Amino acid sequence: MTCFHYRVEGKGAAVINEVTYNSKYVSTADTKNDDRVSHYKVKLADLQKEKKALEAKKHRLQKQRTVLDGFADNLMKPSTVTDKEGTQASLTRVLDRDLLEGMTGFFDLYENQAQKLDASLHQLTMDMEALDEEIVAVTKNINQIDSSKDGFQE
Repeated sequence: MTCFHYRVEGKGAAVINEVTYNSKYVSTADTKNDDRVSHYKVKLADLQKEKKALEAKKHRLQKQRTVLDGFADNLMKPSTVTDKEGTQASLTRVLDRDLLEGMTGFFDLYENQAQKLDASLHQLTMDMEALDEEIVAVTKNINQIDSSKDGFQE
C-alpha cells in the first residue's frame, strides 16, 4: 500500500516556491497494527464511558445512604410531640405501643435499606476496580503497538 503525504509550511502572506513530494510504502503489518490500535481506542472509549456511568451510580448510592442516615439522625433528636390527649409532651413521656411499633418498623426498614445500599456500593466498587484494570490493560496494549511501530519494545 502506498501513502502520499504533502506538507506545506509557512506563516502570513507568502508565495510557495517549492513543493516536495515523498511516497512511502506502508507494510501490511503496519496497517494491521493501525487497525488493532483503532479497535483498542474504541474499546478504551467504551470502558471510560462505562466508568463514568458507574461513578455516577456510586454517587447516587452514597447520597441515598447519607439521606437515610440523616433521616435516622433527625428521628433521634429530642423533640416534643402531641400525645393522645392533645397536650404537648416530650418524646420520652409518649413512648406508647404505637410509637414503639413505628420505631421498630423504621429500624427494620433502616437496617434492610442500609444493607442493600452497602451491598450495592461494595459491588459497584469491585466493578469499578475491575474496569480500571481493564482500562490499564487496553492502554498498555495501545502503547505496546505504538512502540513496536517505532521499533521499541516495552
